[in-house]
Amino acid sequence: MTTLKHINHEQKHCHMGSWLGYPYWGQGYNEATKKEIFKIEFEELDLIYVFSGAKTTNVRSLKAQEKLPYISLHMEEKFPKEHALLEKETKVPCVLHAVSRKSFLRWLQQND
Repeated sequence: MTTLKHINHEQKHCHMGSWLGYPYWGQGYNEATKKEIFKIEFEELDLIYVFSGAKTTNVRSLKAQEKLPYISLHMEEKFPKEHALLEKETKVPCVLHAVSRKSFLRWLQQND
């Protein structure tokens, strides 16, 4: 399941969250679903950034995000408001990553 939240059409960004059931881990579903949702976010919604974070203790989520070749890691300093929003919602320390339209569409052009 992948969700979008905090969609800001003015600033052209949103946050994305995902969950995958245990029986489906390690089968490539994370990357496949991310590819399709990013197409919607960047091509249809015309967003510039999509934020994806995780609790610092959620090692599986962090490793899954690190596998995405178009993601920018540790963007907390560049986007402090978005990082604060994430930590306020979760009430624990979090890491903030981001995918830019430019980076994703370049990757898509080379790999689709």
